[in-house]
Amino acid sequence: MSAKVSQSSLSLFIPPDKKIPAIFIPIFFFILFDCIGLALNFVVTRHQDNNLQNIDVANRQLMLAERINKANAILQEAVSGSIQQQKALKELRDSVNLFDKTLFAFWEGGVTQAADGHEIFLPASNNTNARVILAEAVGMWKFLKRHISRLPDAKKYAQNDLLYANAILVRYIPKLQELMNNFTQELIRGAKSYSNFLRLLQTIVFALAFINFIIVCRRLFTDINDNRQNSESLAEIINSINTSLVLYNRHGRILSTNQATRDLFGYSDIPLEKRNISHLIVQDENGSTGIRRDGSSFKVRVNCKDIVLNNRRMSVTTITDITQQKNKEAQLKKLAFHDPLTGLPNRSLFKERLKYEILHAKRHATSLAVLFMDLDGFKDVNDRLGHDAGDQLLIQVGERLKQSCREDDTVARLGGDEFTILLTAIRSINAAERIAQKIIKNINQDFLIYDVKVKIGISIGISFFP
Repeated sequence: MSAKVSQSSLSLFIPPDKKIPAIFIPIFFFILFDCIGLALNFVVTRHQDNNLQNIDVANRQLMLAERINKANAILQEAVSGSIQQQKALKELRDSVNLFDKTLFAFWEGGVTQAADGHEIFLPASNNTNARVILAEAVGMWKFLKRHISRLPDAKKYAQNDLLYANAILVRYIPKLQELMNNFTQELIRGAKSYSNFLRLLQTIVFALAFINFIIVCRRLFTDINDNRQNSESLAEIINSINTSLVLYNRHGRILSTNQATRDLFGYSDIPLEKRNISHLIVQDENGSTGIRRDGSSFKVRVNCKDIVLNNRRMSVTTITDITQQKNKEAQLKKLAFHDPLTGLPNRSLFKERLKYEILHAKRHATSLAVLFMDLDGFKDVNDRLGHDAGDQLLIQVGERLKQSCREDDTVARLGGDEFTILLTAIRSINAAERIAQKIIKNINQDFLIYDVKVKIGISIGISFFP
């Protein structure tokens, strides 16, 4: 970048000394349209948040209907007075109450429970098509609720009445789910239609704001005729610094860069002036990220200092590539919490996850299980084929263990030939036993280690919480 290019870029933001009143009108309209655009953006965001909330609650109705159906099925098979029956009755009451409260909140407006457990107010749906579907769903639900109410008080009703109530649920719950699914889809369609309308208004407003911005810039170009020397001196200072450095104004528009910056971001043959700093640096909760010309990204450290030049506030930013530092930090973190041989979580990470899952299980009244495993015959393979073969065997065992359980379960290696598996949200000890049997079956199959078939076994202990 030549000094001439830099000074012309900087001069765009030097206050003019002629025709100042002439630019007030386009500046006023630019600010006005920008404010309107921001207000529309707020409306769009709020509208989307409300729609997402309504759609999420509507989707939950499908799940509640399924829970009612499952609870009914369990009641038909559970022994009278058993724990299983009590749990099913509680599940049925909770699901019915929440479904009923939410459905009538959609219909009449009212308070219900959000997915996170907090109470929220749902206004009555004003979507014509959605209300048609909702009316049918409300009618069907009133009919179903009368029969559902008989199930918790089975002693008050004849067996034939209970069987009839069960048959009604089996027949109409799928139809109710279909109605709620149609209702959700109609909410989505209505939300998209209204959002598209608001986005169109946004586009028009921002286009008008951009036109006024162009007018302001053109008038500034016409009036600017001095301060060349200061701009040239500043460009020389910037280009003399080896550290990557960017000068930009309060709008984020880049005024000048040095060669180190162009080399770092891959713009050696293209000037960066008139671009926005956001094209180079993106900041989020994880820190700052640099974006190269080819679209690749890398972690950076950004130091920014505000300065005043020609009575205009600007920012000078130094940018340092910290990719290698971040990679080293990630490697150290992985070494601290993962087994270097198998890549599985180690004892420390397993303990942390176990503590977290126990607290989660207590809070949400769920269950979990821990499988402790020890390989049978591993020492013989290690002694007979060597330590390298033993390492390969441990790696393959780790892969088979991961294939034997669910993706959200944790498979860890504690050391030697000891492994553990943390099974979360498990319904019963029988489910844990089935997974253990699957593991035994997979481990009992032959392993191919350096073209030699070996066979080992595995011993498994199971601990259940609570």
